[in-house]
Order: sequence, then structure tokens, then C-alpha cells
Amino acid sequence: MWVDAALAGHAPGWSGEYRFRRKDGSYAFVFDRGHVLYDTGGRPVRMIGGMTDLTDWKKAEETLAEQAELLAHAQDAIFVVDADERVTYWNSGAERLIGWSSAEAVGQRVDTLLRLDVGAIRRCITEAGRDGGWTAELELLSRLGEPRTVASRWSVLAGRGSRGVLVIATDVTQRKLIEAQLMRAQRLESVGTLAGGIAHDLNNVLAPILTSVEMLRDGEQDPERLEDLAVLEASATRGADMVRQLLAFARGRTGDRREPTDLADVVADVLRITHETFPKNVTARFVRGVSWPIQADPTQMHQLLMNLCVNARDAMPNGGLLTLAVEGVVLDESYAGMNVEARPGPYVLVRVEDTGLGMTQDVQNRIFEPFFTTKELGKGTGLGLSTCHAIVKNHGGFIHVYSELNKGTRFKIYLPAEASRTSIDTIVMQTAGLPRGNGELVLIVDDEDAIRRVTSRTLERYGYRAIVAANGAEAVSIYAQHQGEVAVVLTDMSMPIMDGPATIVALKAIDPNVLIIGSSGLDANGMLAKAMGAGVVDFVPKPYGAEALLQRIHRVLQGRRRDG
Repeated sequence: MWVDAALAGHAPGWSGEYRFRRKDGSYAFVFDRGHVLYDTGGRPVRMIGGMTDLTDWKKAEETLAEQAELLAHAQDAIFVVDADERVTYWNSGAERLIGWSSAEAVGQRVDTLLRLDVGAIRRCITEAGRDGGWTAELELLSRLGEPRTVASRWSVLAGRGSRGVLVIATDVTQRKLIEAQLMRAQRLESVGTLAGGIAHDLNNVLAPILTSVEMLRDGEQDPERLEDLAVLEASATRGADMVRQLLAFARGRTGDRREPTDLADVVADVLRITHETFPKNVTARFVRGVSWPIQADPTQMHQLLMNLCVNARDAMPNGGLLTLAVEGVVLDESYAGMNVEARPGPYVLVRVEDTGLGMTQDVQNRIFEPFFTTKELGKGTGLGLSTCHAIVKNHGGFIHVYSELNKGTRFKIYLPAEASRTSIDTIVMQTAGLPRGNGELVLIVDDEDAIRRVTSRTLERYGYRAIVAANGAEAVSIYAQHQGEVAVVLTDMSMPIMDGPATIVALKAIDPNVLIIGSSGLDANGMLAKAMGAGVVDFVPKPYGAEALLQRIHRVLQGRRRDG
């Protein structure tokens, strides 16, 4: 073909690549080129040329292409750093984990991309040249400022001396969180075992002190001595209360006396005490809804609410509003699917809210640990909330905490209720009137399979269609394929590979008008502000029930119809 074209056009030469079949049936790839010699009359008389065997080179090229494809699809972040500590290669895994694209990362200093101290980077590179490699666990920040914990392996590239270091980084952020939770559980178990061993002996120490105080007070007339005895009795009594709380926590149960209890009556009694004993600048109110009785130890319920109210009082040194509320709720499968502690069915919900100092996320993560307290020395034992947690768990319930610095704290306690079939059906009928979809497609993005499954089932039951993605990268791919169909995106804000904020940015790049509802169970107040800043139109905190989910989706879609 090339020869005929050269002769027809009187070209001096030709070249091209092709393959041919050898005698043994295998194929050879060659680069063929030739030169045509013409006589004085312009007629071709001779051709000279040669072939170069490209078979091995082609195989190597295919291997490199396959390896590049594998690196591009690897979940781990893989990048190469040169002698000047600048990135020369940056795979798709690094883009997903850290947020910088390959075009943005290549040529940049690796310490600025990972937001790490340059000394730490240099140590990793130096150690990589010894003994074949270096393993290090690093705490870095993504492009959006999200903290990431990675297990990294630094290796000098063969044949390149110290001019190139290959880094493979695995995101272990979620694993570290699980390990921390496990360590916390083990620590609580150890403390409980220790508490059980010493509580009995401490009671034996305090009992004769309290008895002796009564004997010494009898007949005593000296005011100073009576005052000293009062201080001694108060201290011993406080110590006995601490021992009781510690023993209750150690046993993992807080009383065996169970009887039908109306929590509204307990709340009313607690409020009477707060009105008499709390500072006048703390205003307490009771919001009483329709609720049901629970099987509970009334004394422990009283202790539970008093501990929470005292904490609320201490969180409002300059005064504020304390709200206690009781209402009956029926938790559905959607809610239970997102909360391992919950089961579908009737509960009594007790809310204890204050307008005080609030808590950071770090403090919220530790408030139920025994002996953990943020109060000054001598003003708190660190046993109040751990005892509350033990009481609620013993009664088959669970607690949710919501807090924001300088905006207050809200405790929501769910306790299983004894409700009649009629009252449950009444609430179920109310939820049956929830807004329904009309076949709109909702893209659900969440790394938890159970949440994806329950949420999609709920939406389909109420007239929507659902499509799911396990992470942000998968969501972007799915949305690109179904852009014209997807009516709204529901995305978790905390996910591996590509988190919520990065996913929102990517979706907005594809379609600036995409409707996105954010969702998270971590630091709901702070995450709401972050989600709104990223461009979501609404937010639903986890765990959510069918009502909260359907109302928000309906509200978002109705807003689009009005705007349209």
C-alpha cells in the first residue's frame, strides 16, 4: 500500500507500522521504511529499505498502559516525588483522597499539597533510601481542609537513585475512628471492673464516718464544732453519692425495680426542684406532649433528669433557658436503619436543652466516659453523664447529643414505651399523609450500605425512584450519565474516597443548577454551615426518619417548581 502510493506519487520514500503473521502462527510488529531510486527518465528502478522489529517494544508499551490503567483505578493514593520534593506523578486515588487534580499537583511541592511540615517530608524521603523503604503514619489535610490519617509507604524507585521516591498512601481515617471507639469501650470496661472492686470497700469506709458525725453532734453546743461537723457530714455524704454512682456504672445496671412510669410526672417533679434550688437567672420550662408510660425505675429516671438539669445549670453561669420536653414518637425503619441502638416502634422522647456554653466535638466524644469532666477541680466528679448513659442503656434506650459552642446543648433521650395499638396506628396514619413523589429520581450518596438500602426503600415506598452511590466519585459518574433524570441528590458529608464537600463541588461543575441535600450525623450544627457554604439547598441530620427525609425532599422540589 505504502509502496504503491510512493510510486504513484513519485515520492522518494515511504514508511509505516504493521504486523504480520510468522510461520509459527505468532504475530510480529515491525516498522518498515524504504527509499525508491529512479533512473534519468523518472522510472523507478530499485528500492532499498529495512524493517525494525517492534514486537518487544509494543509488548512493553501495552504493559505500561495496563499498569497506568491499574494505577489510575487504584483506591490508594500513589504519587512520585523527585529530589527537589516536587510531585512528578499523581494518580486518581491521590486526586480522590487529597483533592488536587493531577494537572494541579504535578510540579508542586509535596509538603504544600499534603499540608505537612517540610521536615516530616524530608525524613520520609531520607528513610526511604534505607533498607528498601520507609513506612509512616501521617496526619494530613485534604485540599478542603478535611483531616485525613494515612498509612504511607515510601520507596526509592529502582534505577533512579535518590531522584525519585514512590509513595503509596492508604486512607485509614475510618479505621482509626473505629479503633478509638474500641479502645474507649475497653477502657470503660476496665474502669467498671475496677469500680466494682473498690466501691464496696469505700462504702465501708464512709459508713462509720457518717455514723460518728451523728454521735458527735448529739449534745454538742459549740457553734464552731457544729459547723465543722456539718462540713464533715456534707463531704462524707458527697463521697457516698459518688460511690453509689460509681457502683451503678460498674454494675452496668441501675436498678431492678421496674413499674409503669409516666415520665411527664417525673419531669414535673424535677422542675419543682429546679425552681426552688437553681439560680433565679435560670428559667426552666416544660413542654408537655402526648406520651405513653414506660417500664422504668422511677428513682433512676429522677436521677437521670436531675443530672442532666444540673449539667445544664452549670453550662449557664450567666443564666439562660432550660427546656424539658416529653412526647411520644414512633421510630420507623429508616431511622432504625441509621442507628444501631434503635429498633422500630414506640418511644418516649425526653429533651433537655440549655442555652449555655455548648461543647466542642472533642468534648462531645468523651462526655459519657467516667471521670471525664470539664469542670474545675472539686466541682465535678465526671460520673454524672456516665451514670445517665448507664441508666438509659439499662432501660433499652439511647441518647443523642447536639451541641454548638456558645449556642447551647440538647440531649435527646429515647426510652421504649408501652403504647396501645390504637395510639401507634394514629401516628402511623399521620405519617401516611406525608408528601409523596411523582416518580422523581433521587440519587442517594452514602458509604453505609444499610443507609443506602433503607433510604432507597423508603423513597420508593412514597412514590420516588432511587439510584445509589457508595462514594462521591461513583456519584459524580452516575450523575454524569443520568444528569437529565436526577431531580435531587442526597449526599452524606463524611465519606472515604471523595467526601461530601468535594462531591458537591464536582456535581456543581457538571450542573450548576443541581439540587443537593446534605446529610451527616457528625457535628450536625457545624456540618450544616459547611454544607450550606458548599452549595447545598437543604440539610437533614442523621439519623433521620421518613418524615424528615420526605418533607425536605418535597420542600426542595417545590422550591424548584416555584422558581421555574
